[in-house]
Amino acid sequence: PDYTYGAVNDRSSDEYLFFSTDNSVGYKWTDRLGTYTGFQWNTLDYDSDDSRNDRQNFVLYNQFRYVVSQQTIATLDYRYRWTDVKDGNNSKNQKILLGFEHRLNPTAVLIARAGAQFRKVDGRSNQTNPTFELYYKQEVNEAFKVRLSGAYEINDYGTSLAGGSNYENSSVFRINAAGDYYLSADLYLTGGVNYINNEYDGGGLAEDTVDVFNIYLGATYQLAHNLSGNINYNFTTSNDKTGALNRDYDRNRIQAGLNYTF
Repeated sequence: PDYTYGAVNDRSSDEYLFFSTDNSVGYKWTDRLGTYTGFQWNTLDYDSDDSRNDRQNFVLYNQFRYVVSQQTIATLDYRYRWTDVKDGNNSKNQKILLGFEHRLNPTAVLIARAGAQFRKVDGRSNQTNPTFELYYKQEVNEAFKVRLSGAYEINDYGTSLAGGSNYENSSVFRINAAGDYYLSADLYLTGGVNYINNEYDGGGLAEDTVDVFNIYLGATYQLAHNLSGNINYNFTTSNDKTGALNRDYDRNRIQAGLNYTF
């Protein structure tokens, strides 16, 4: 899931721990109006040389949801994110997003949100940037499901360089596509692609661009009512346009795991 959101480009050369949690509570105030209020926390912790890109992100958010019709829900999101940057300047980000969730037909859903991101980096001037999120999900038939998404925002991952230099911004544009195909009630295959474009600027440094492309294949088997096993393969390639960040690499990854639902 890190390729769909979160840190990607600075994961080039060293072992790391990435932890994320998202907890929220929903309440229905009237037949039409409801809210979700929550807290997110994620941490990225490198060993040795790459520890300059250690990050802590804390997010408070609230979403208002209003039922417009049987097919459409209007949404208003407010998110506040505080980022602790180990070797660099901390930042505070506020997002306001207006959007909707619309059921196109009994098997397809479209979610769209767009708005503004208000950003303050310690010791530097305020800035305002556009931001958006798009999601589309469809059950093509009983065996095949597809998911598409795209997003744009400013984040703080990977902005610290060796020698103490730091970019001010990392502008991230993502496109993701995935599909699930059910061979039986207990076994399904998953495949997809991710494209992530990161543009680094500010901090008195020459701009740099890093493009990451990831393709993956996997299989999940239902071992018991609440327990499933999975295995998947990822191929990732990263292209650092100027080489300033030294983030050119190819990676092959195979992983297996268990998922327990309760």
